[in-house]
Amino acid sequence: MRQSGSVMIFFMLLLPFVVIPVVGLGIDGAMCFIVKAKMQAAVDAGALAASQSMSGEPGEGLLFVGDTGKILCGFNGSRPRLIPASRMKAFTPPPKTLPRSPGNDREWLDACKGSKTKPGANFAFSGMVTETLQLANVATHLGQNLDWDRSGLKVTNVASAQPYLSPARREGWEL
Repeated sequence: MRQSGSVMIFFMLLLPFVVIPVVGLGIDGAMCFIVKAKMQAAVDAGALAASQSMSGEPGEGLLFVGDTGKILCGFNGSRPRLIPASRMKAFTPPPKTLPRSPGNDREWLDACKGSKTKPGANFAFSGMVTETLQLANVATHLGQNLDWDRSGLKVTNVASAQPYLSPARREGWEL
């Protein structure tokens, strides 16, 4: 009886450290396989090969799915491509009208030295980008498209979105 009790204690100690993580890895592996299969179905073989060459990592990159097409690019937005490849071949890029960055480090150093040129990551620009990304989070959470009034800082078509944008402050934290 003492030996079976030791075996039971051994398995009880083994459960949280071995059995549960192995089962979890199996589930994670299955989910990765499903996601990978869906991504491969959504992207043609040429675009998938392009994503592998963009970042050096297989399957790493960003896929933007819009109403009229898809864009695949490296994880940092490098080398964007239209999908399918036939759309990319027919695409004529617009003329470059914006100034090009000398690089994040150079912009940061120039800003520290008092340069009159705004860095690409200035707050006026990055604030709008952050606002857009946060609205995308709310839209994804609610499962609805949102119409945003930037000057009024309100969603005009989904009343249930407003509590996510300006939640009630807890007592003691009022402005």
